[in-house]
Amino acid sequence: MKRLAHALVMAAALVACGHATTEYQRSFAEGRRASSAGRFSEAAEAFARSAKLAEKERDRDHAELLAAVEKARAGDVAAALRDLEALGARSPTNGTREEALYKAADLRRKSGSEARGLADLRAFVEAHPRSPLARPALGHVLRAHEGGDESPAGRAKGYALLGELAAKVPPETEVGQKIAYERAARTEPREARVKAYVALADAFPYPRGSYWDDALFTAATLEDEAGHTNEAIVLL
Repeated sequence: MKRLAHALVMAAALVACGHATTEYQRSFAEGRRASSAGRFSEAAEAFARSAKLAEKERDRDHAELLAAVEKARAGDVAAALRDLEALGARSPTNGTREEALYKAADLRRKSGSEARGLADLRAFVEAHPRSPLARPALGHVLRAHEGGDESPAGRAKGYALLGELAAKVPPETEVGQKIAYERAARTEPREARVKAYVALADAFPYPRGSYWDDALFTAATLEDEAGHTNEAIVLL
């Protein structure tokens, strides 16, 4: 009986100490359920409650981010943008706040302010090149800039944009290497394109080179298509 009584006392103490965290988790779970059921406004409210109950800054930021996302899904784009930008403006930055900036820019792009959204996405690539979201941001900007034009003129526009970004983004970052890879793909003539791919592979070899194998394989394919079998074999 003494052991049982002691266990009950300890359990009660743990519940008391963990009350705020438990309430946070409960509200967060309510938000998840409401979101899955398509009740986006309800989900936004639940995540907002979670943010107020969070003990850790990162938990608070994450809940605020989800609340803003659900507001956008509910159709309140203005409120979502306001909240995302407020979260993204906090200092110092962390992954959640970078995600808020990215989502705000992407939401603008999709909701009638495409030019502003694309400008913000480009600024995101330059300001947060080490974020995993820099790559998708680059993709949106590059596709919009070229407008689906695969002609030499369209590719030249992309090449120029990538050159501007290459001057501002650290080349060793993943998005910096992606910029170099996409720029190589738009390099003319073919001989110069092969050299650009090989230069990228030489600058960032395996394992730190994100595009080492792709660059060498593509260069080998170009050499093979030109009838340069020996050069292709060396690259492979």
